[in-house]
Amino acid sequence: MAYTDIGSSAGVVYDSNENARLNDFANKFNDLTQKIDSKDTKKKDTIRYIIIGVSAVVILALLKIVVKKK
Repeated sequence: MAYTDIGSSAGVVYDSNENARLNDFANKFNDLTQKIDSKDTKKKDTIRYIIIGVSAVVILALLKIVVKKK
């Protein structure tokens, strides 16, 4: 295949606001994903604390029963 000179206009960005729009979109996307992640983290932490609390109550109840039998 022969070499073809495509001139100096190759790779020129014709939309001068493209970078600003892409950066704005990326910033909005990052903000939304951080909000979603924080909501998920709060839900997971709440579930984790509920599990820990219930298991602590169950362990204390079992210990109380075991101590009474001895």
